[in-house]
Amino acid sequence: MSKPSDPNAEMMKRLQEMQKEQLMISRLTKELSTILDKKQLQLVINTSFKTELGSNDCMMIRDVKGNIEIFGNGTENQIHTTDQQLDRYVKNCLDSAEPLLFDLKELSPLPSCFTEAKNSGMRMAVGLGL
Repeated sequence: MSKPSDPNAEMMKRLQEMQKEQLMISRLTKELSTILDKKQLQLVINTSFKTELGSNDCMMIRDVKGNIEIFGNGTENQIHTTDQQLDRYVKNCLDSAEPLLFDLKELSPLPSCFTEAKNSGMRMAVGLGL
């Protein structure tokens, strides 16, 4: 028979997890507060975000007067005209209070900015509305 778990041990474990999350948020906030231009933003994305979130690739997408601007992955900033497929995913992310998971192998049609990620072997993407 299994023993009932110790409520104090469970509470301590949860408090430690919360403390780790808060520490990660604090480190990311500190890094973000030092950004003065797009090059520094790209550096923070490629170093701090990847390290803290344990991801291989990270990109930020924003809408600038009808154009989609993409930062990340060590490439020069990319500017795309409005992409209807991408607009749908960005809108879903912005409307959701929770992170959204996208299976890149099942997306059809694939937004242009996800093509490189899919071709590199990435299977899942996470969308966060900030």
